[in-house]
Amino acid sequence: MMKSKKAQFYIFTAIVLIGYVMTIAPSAVTPKKPVSTFRNLHENYVAESPKIINNAMHYDGNVSALFENFSDSFMAYAKTRDPNFGLAYALLYEERIYAKNYLGETINITANTTVIGLNSDSKGEAAKAGTAEFNVSGLAYTLKFTEPVQAKVFFRAKKGKEVSIYAT
Repeated sequence: MMKSKKAQFYIFTAIVLIGYVMTIAPSAVTPKKPVSTFRNLHENYVAESPKIINNAMHYDGNVSALFENFSDSFMAYAKTRDPNFGLAYALLYEERIYAKNYLGETINITANTTVIGLNSDSKGEAAKAGTAEFNVSGLAYTLKFTEPVQAKVFFRAKKGKEVSIYAT
């Protein structure tokens, strides 16, 4: 009977010590660095926009109108996540470039020698070009078209003096 009590004591002590060690030992799971809202939004747009183009072409839809509708819906969603998020796109399709500005300021998109002046939330179009130069706040960002149907997008978010920019 004495051995039984001694074994129970050792088991109880072992359980208490294991519990104590588990509470003071650092967690082996390190928390992931949070992804910024800006990065999450532009990655979502970049991932989803080719699907919109492909579906519109597959079902013989109006690619420029469906892409604009997608962009309008996306921006409505994006503004709920980050009110300072904006984008401008140039869509090359059927020998034309269709552009729209959601940046909240006037920009110019140059395609060959044609300048598409876009006020906030306005759209325009021009003849096909090999590049689209986005002139935003006095800075030029040149994006090259490499496919016969392709969207080039300029993303920006302002928070105080910090400005995040991504172009694809």
